[in-house]
Amino acid sequence: MPTSDEIDSKTLNPHLTVVFDDKCSLCSLLAEYLKKKGSPSFEILKYTDFLISHQQNLAAEPRPLKPENLGLIKEGRVYWGAEAWENIILSHPTLSSLSWLAQKIGVIKVTATMINSGSHIIRRLCFRCPQ
Repeated sequence: MPTSDEIDSKTLNPHLTVVFDDKCSLCSLLAEYLKKKGSPSFEILKYTDFLISHQQNLAAEPRPLKPENLGLIKEGRVYWGAEAWENIILSHPTLSSLSWLAQKIGVIKVTATMINSGSHIIRRLCFRCPQ
């Protein structure tokens, strides 16, 4: 039988899966950090594995999927780019201070968009990342 702490952590932190580009060293490092510093409810999934496991659902995607967009699967829904970052900021335990501040001053969407844009810029500058 689960303890009250386990029930509370599952209620407060729903199961989240971060989808990342495993061919990009920056994305791989970030995904490993999120997994290592996250709670047990955080998992990481390589983009190539995501494509294989979600083939049936991908035809319904309104926009083409690109590996350079970080993804997040939360409660059966897939978020990409800034939407994924917004959910990560709101859910990841090590980002709770950033989440609190961004929500308090009403800039959570702007913060997520800036992080997403910044990661694309860094990725373009990285000579080891696929272009």
